[in-house]
Amino acid sequence: DAQESDQLQGSFFTHYLMSGLRGAADDDGDQVVTVAEAFRYTRDQTILASSRTLGGTQHPTFHYDLRGRAEISLSELGGRGRGKLTLPADATWLIVRGTDNVVGEIVAGARRRTLSLRPGKYMIRGRTREALLEGTVTVDADRETSVDASKLTRSTYARLVRKGRGELLRYVGGPLVGPIIQTPIIDGASPCLGVLAGWSFVRSDLTLSPRLAGCRGELSNRTLDATTDILALDLRVAKAWDFSRATVDLGITMGGELLHERFVTRGIAPARTSIAGHVDAGAAIAFPIFSRGYLHAEIAAQTHFFSVETQAGDKSMTARFALRGLFAIGAWL
Repeated sequence: DAQESDQLQGSFFTHYLMSGLRGAADDDGDQVVTVAEAFRYTRDQTILASSRTLGGTQHPTFHYDLRGRAEISLSELGGRGRGKLTLPADATWLIVRGTDNVVGEIVAGARRRTLSLRPGKYMIRGRTREALLEGTVTVDADRETSVDASKLTRSTYARLVRKGRGELLRYVGGPLVGPIIQTPIIDGASPCLGVLAGWSFVRSDLTLSPRLAGCRGELSNRTLDATTDILALDLRVAKAWDFSRATVDLGITMGGELLHERFVTRGIAPARTSIAGHVDAGAAIAFPIFSRGYLHAEIAAQTHFFSVETQAGDKSMTARFALRGLFAIGAWL
């Protein structure tokens, strides 16, 4: 049985057969689509598309018994009154007439990238590895129209998710890593320098980012040299807004951390390890760069909660405030 696609509003086989007859299957470029060309294109594309569905791969077959040496022609692409639409390489294109009438598709690896269409206005949508391209084009009778990708609206996949375009992509995720600097939470210590690595999950409503960060600060005076290592596991939850050249977000971070302190002194001062927690509030800005990459800068005000020990040996909980800055590079996978 033919598998159906909700987005195509029909079967994969019929969709790719119609695309092939409009020119996508014309392997030799002679403006004629034969039975063999149409079946070869339809079979290959149906297998690829259906392999991504829960129903499993569909394997089309056909059989005909005709005698003679000439190839059987199914469609001629140079008919009068029709126009031609040529689409750029390195993208898979969907061509839609009206609001929901899908009339053709050109896959990224196709050798022939021209369709024969009725005159009129069409919506075109191209998917590259980095972004979605969208726009409209008018096909005129007896003329060839070439699409210029630079004139189409370009949206990265993270932006599509935040716009609620769930029919295209429900979420997107990827890693980020970069250096951090944090003001000291130990009196008299130097800023804590280190690195942060994490993963961001973008949904239409929020961005979730689990992270692991580590940094080191130092303290030195006449009687004591100390080193403090902080290892923190965080979860940042943010709401983002997309602008033309950047994305800005506001977020809250919660996490726990291990504080390991080592001392060098004339007396006896054993190393100690303690557990702390922190809550942050901050803002970030991101700029898209090469392919699916982006640059991310973030500043957050932190409140750390941990136990301190007095010279008399008494322990008590205290809260310390700090600022942390992050400059990272990330990618959407």
